[in-house]
Amino acid sequence: MLKEILHRVKKPGRYLGCEAQAQHKNPDDIQLRVALAFPDVYEVAFSHLGLKILYEILNDIDHIWAERVYSPWPDMEAELRAANWPLFSLESKTALADFDWIGFTLQHELMGTNILAMLELGNIPLLSSERTEKHPLIIGGGPAASNPEPLSDFFDAFLLGDGEKAVVEISNVLINAKKEGLSRPALFERLSVIDGLYIPSYFDPMRDDKGRISSVRPLPDRPERVVRRLENNLDQTPFVTRPLTPTVEPVHDRVAVEIQRGCTRGCRFCQAGFLYRPTRQRRPETVMRLAEQGLCATGHDVLGLLSLSASDYAPLSETVTALFDRHQDDHVSIQLPSLRVEGLTPELVDRLKRERKTSFTLAPEAATERLRRVINKGNREEDLLATLETIFSNGWRNVKLYFMIGLPTETDEDVAAIPTLAAKARQIGRRHTRSASVTVAVSPFVPKSHTPFQWVSAITFTEIKRKLDFLRGELRDLKIPFKHHDPETSLLENAFSRGGRHLGEVILDAFRKGARFDAWSEHFDLERWQQAFAEFGFDLDEEAARSFELSATLPWSHLDYCVSPDYLEKEYTDALAESVQPDCAYGLCHDCGVCDHNNIGRRVLAGAEQTDKHKKHVEIVPSLPKHAGRSSFRPPLRTVRFHYEKRDYAVFLGHLDTMSQIARAFRRAGIRLKYSEGFHPKPKIGFGQALPMGVASACEFFDAEILDATPLDSLKQSLNRSLPHGFRILDARSVGSQARSISASIASITYRFDLSTVQDTDTVNKALERFATTETWPVVRKTKKGDKTLEMKDLVEDIQLEGDRLVSVTLKTDQANALKPSEILREMFAIEATLQPKITIEKSRVRFAPLNEFKKPGKLKNKERSNGPKAYHQRHSARASGGADGKWHNGRIVHRKEV
Repeated sequence: MLKEILHRVKKPGRYLGCEAQAQHKNPDDIQLRVALAFPDVYEVAFSHLGLKILYEILNDIDHIWAERVYSPWPDMEAELRAANWPLFSLESKTALADFDWIGFTLQHELMGTNILAMLELGNIPLLSSERTEKHPLIIGGGPAASNPEPLSDFFDAFLLGDGEKAVVEISNVLINAKKEGLSRPALFERLSVIDGLYIPSYFDPMRDDKGRISSVRPLPDRPERVVRRLENNLDQTPFVTRPLTPTVEPVHDRVAVEIQRGCTRGCRFCQAGFLYRPTRQRRPETVMRLAEQGLCATGHDVLGLLSLSASDYAPLSETVTALFDRHQDDHVSIQLPSLRVEGLTPELVDRLKRERKTSFTLAPEAATERLRRVINKGNREEDLLATLETIFSNGWRNVKLYFMIGLPTETDEDVAAIPTLAAKARQIGRRHTRSASVTVAVSPFVPKSHTPFQWVSAITFTEIKRKLDFLRGELRDLKIPFKHHDPETSLLENAFSRGGRHLGEVILDAFRKGARFDAWSEHFDLERWQQAFAEFGFDLDEEAARSFELSATLPWSHLDYCVSPDYLEKEYTDALAESVQPDCAYGLCHDCGVCDHNNIGRRVLAGAEQTDKHKKHVEIVPSLPKHAGRSSFRPPLRTVRFHYEKRDYAVFLGHLDTMSQIARAFRRAGIRLKYSEGFHPKPKIGFGQALPMGVASACEFFDAEILDATPLDSLKQSLNRSLPHGFRILDARSVGSQARSISASIASITYRFDLSTVQDTDTVNKALERFATTETWPVVRKTKKGDKTLEMKDLVEDIQLEGDRLVSVTLKTDQANALKPSEILREMFAIEATLQPKITIEKSRVRFAPLNEFKKPGKLKNKERSNGPKAYHQRHSARASGGADGKWHNGRIVHRKEV
């Protein structure tokens, strides 16, 4: 059933769970099963580092099995509902309801309806109050858990802060609860002692005069506040050493190493800068080790050094240099996705210019000095212009500048300064290259909880549109590309970022009306949400533009992220006064309330003079080892043709994803490949024709140019240990460097069709007889340029009936006109597309043509005559087919020449 569903969805690779490093355990050995859930599509979910960390931590415990589940795309949701099939985990395909607890990652406020869809598809009651002991515990965590009140009705608990140790504590409580047969209330009592765990049912909601739940109060004998968890030493905190390798290309396709957690720059709009305080830096040798382990385990060729502000990492230049020196022969590129304008030094740019020069993104946030003082951004226009000079002079041609509109105290003059600053930036670029381009990207400001701007009102939807229209016109006149965040989704984000529990019923109603993937503009429906708010007497625009008095009890006041309310209020007052506060990482403490200067404090690697009170948290930057890279010895280059099979769930990987899996397997196996020259080097691997999605194959081939003297049998074994489930190398043989490509060499392909699930024997026999006795059989194919007619009688080389309703059809590989298996099923056997997923199809044979079938002997180059590709092609044609004559059985055969 599941494979039939996968045949009908757009990207079945999202649901396979056959990634390299994916954990598969024996359920009989497991005491606790955990589902780590991300309420977004695979490509987004897979990119999230936090979930990968928890996945490895839990699976390192033998008696715990952590699996993953992501939001199904709308086409998959529809198929699951139609088949009455529950949402399942990727690894074991277990229904969500059969897990002991489910941990949801909450990255932003617009995930609510996806969470409800996942729970409903998993056969789990949506409301916490309706669940019993037989249902899994539902726990949320992540940055959006800083104000989880709109989602509180749907969750049993929320984890505030860092989760590396907390997930193990939660799991141990559940293991003991299962053994003791505890009731649900008794289980909650056990969980309530875990630091950082917030149980919404232990707090009583309070409504205001407009029906909003504006605050919550603890029940008797319950703590008034829940304090977040914090891991103070990143070098002693578990991290990913065996990252998963994706089956479908994710948004961020890379090995990610967190070099620093937290940021003390104090940008007043930035929620992450307050939630993740204090600054904690990972030592360079740890970064080097984690990068090495991640690259070896995955075969990735991109390394991302992650931090809220990577340029604040003290030994960044030295670390980047050491990583380049170590991995330059492996063609590994390094990404620094969060560089600040004032932290981008000429030395760092000089190191990065070895990188593929695609584009540089800088975030001034505001275009005027005054507004940057308000938000405490800490950079000047001259810093930005000097940085742009450095970037363009070092070879980059494209720069993106990111701004926000709607910041507190913003005026029209502040908005008008954005095009002016962008024009200055482009002018600098054009001095270095005529093709220099500057793109402006703009997002509406969204006030967030636990920040100095948590009390302010967001600008209205009308104001957002007015300012965007102004910028669009100005930038169009300047011929500067303009991108902006969808103002409608910003409106909803404003409503939920500081909303109370009363919005839970709105989310549920919008879900019932069909809301899904609200952060995706193509799926967002503003009218649906406006109706949902109105159903309960609320106005979306009013909720989005809501402000609070400084003295008010906020919906999230009972959740303590350790930054004191008095400090946030002082920062808000300083913002209105345009007063700038320096970064405290290397200076005096601002007494924000996070550090106790004993167990919890900044852990930075270098800095200016410190007071005795703070010096203990500054460590000396260690000298990094000198890496000479690989040995200077270079084995001779050889071209190897690999014969492999593709089966099981791997058949649902597309051609590009298959190419990626094989290239990464070489890197994981430590087999060196030759790379192309030029701007973006690629490993020199040549593949044959794309295998249709969902079709298994016993005879796939690729050629690889290898710089490795290992015997071919050892190469085959190494690759098989590195390939994900469903792929297996069957043979490896050297070929001459001048041999024709696989695509140009294959003369025909044979597919086996098992029609027993959709047709009876008489129907199959009649179809074959009809094809044998018909003089012409045109097939109409729809293309982008219109209908195209093919002659099936000319393109079908051979048909064999191998058994009852088991048919082999051999197709000529005319590159422009080759028939597809789906066209054979439709035209020859009259099987419609809706029934085709029920049919098992296998690519069972290929025939490599002799050289003279494609070229006249006199046209061959001398090397082609001498290196023997003809003999190789003939060997492989026989090997793949099971015999030189291409006959598998003595069944009924219908040849073209018999017609």
